[in-house]
Amino acid sequence: MAALQGRGMVTIIVVLILVTGGCINVSTRLQPEDLSVKEVLRGTDCVPIVLGIGFGTASIDKAMVDAYPLGDPRGPVTRMTKVRRVTMTDYFIVFVADRCVEVVGE
Repeated sequence: MAALQGRGMVTIIVVLILVTGGCINVSTRLQPEDLSVKEVLRGTDCVPIVLGIGFGTASIDKAMVDAYPLGDPRGPVTRMTKVRRVTMTDYFIVFVADRCVEVVGE
């Protein structure tokens, strides 16, 4: 009987953590937007975070090299030469997260 109560308590705690864990989606602009550059290409580079431990480095240079047409993520990969804006975005769902750098430009 005591083991059943212990197991039920663990279940309640796990459910509370999952329900109240929530989600986070935060974006931060890292530089003023250069309005003279057109929004033609977008490049991203992301770093996975699992249980608070991140692996790798999100690089602006990598995002610029792997740019794709703004409306077509499956379009041809092109190198970006001019930067309109750089944004750092954090996505967090319960125990896993992603920190991404996004570059938009020509």
